[in-house]
Amino acid sequence: MPGQEFNNLKFEAGQPFMASGLIEKDYDNSWLYVGVVQTTMPDATGEREITGAAYGMGPGKMWPTDDGNGDSIRSPGGKVMSNWRMQLLPDEDHPLLIDYDPETTRNREMVGFVLVQKPGGGFAGWIDSKFKLTKAAGAGSNGHVEVREEVVAAARS
Repeated sequence: MPGQEFNNLKFEAGQPFMASGLIEKDYDNSWLYVGVVQTTMPDATGEREITGAAYGMGPGKMWPTDDGNGDSIRSPGGKVMSNWRMQLLPDEDHPLLIDYDPETTRNREMVGFVLVQKPGGGFAGWIDSKFKLTKAAGAGSNGHVEVREEVVAAARS
């Protein structure tokens, strides 16, 4: 059962790209601040440096989930989940993202974060470090992820 998380993402070097994932339905129609940050491994003092990043903020694009059987995807706690999507723009100082797989990439770390401004002004947030970031294949690719396929695959895992 998935929780609040990122889908695997595709990007083109130096270009805006779409991030997507799952969010609790309670946050539909909320403003989101979303980011993907890649860093060096910690040095001897525990410090890291950002090597690449992208961010986006604004009203999140959200729509109902479907587990492939006509039911809504639910969190481990039973909350109904929605899909979310946000365009991310490369960090002006650190725009160079690299392919990243949490299972195989050893010289970098990556985290995605979502900060939600709830109706009424409160905030909630979460991080995810278990998704892949892959350069889009082929000329003319726009970096968008096939969200439905990713969500159905996540619901079945």
